[in-house]
Amino acid sequence: MSSFLLLKEPSRSTAFALAQYCSRSGSFVSFDPNLRLPLWDLPAEARKVMLKMVSFTNILRLNEEEAYFLTSKRSIEAAARYLRSLGPSMVVITRGDEGCYLQTGAAETFVDGFSVRAVDTTGCGDAFLAGFLYALAKSPSKPEEMNKLELKKIGRFANAVGALTAMKYGVIPALPKLANVHKFLKVHP
Repeated sequence: MSSFLLLKEPSRSTAFALAQYCSRSGSFVSFDPNLRLPLWDLPAEARKVMLKMVSFTNILRLNEEEAYFLTSKRSIEAAARYLRSLGPSMVVITRGDEGCYLQTGAAETFVDGFSVRAVDTTGCGDAFLAGFLYALAKSPSKPEEMNKLELKKIGRFANAVGALTAMKYGVIPALPKLANVHKFLKVHP
């Protein structure tokens, strides 16, 4: 789920109803705030509505700027702890080419990014999240029970998807195929 659904009614109440339904039925809800303040009437409204959605979320993916906006915390670790206290079992904070930070109740870790020649970063966060959710779905562990090594493996895979996306122009054409991600990971141990 993205915050674009939360901008106005009737999509806002529909998004909340869907998130509540999925949460109650045992389905996972992934939320990416995708903060675009000019689209909101007021920053305070954006923060309030996004934090409400966080409470229905299992997997929260956001970048550093969004983490600081939502929490006013000065460190990534503190921001993730606060956001997890609202409901998510896993918080993932992306840091551009510096990689990502992952936190669950069982473990937390920074995962280095890949140094690539970026030509277009449009869609890299979405590509990261797609890679992350794919790797998470392939894992035998529940997100809240993952150890540091499992978090690193998933974060590394997602970082590779984001890095490969940055190396091509255009959002959709830049998305890598699974075979390309595995090849990239072998070349970049």
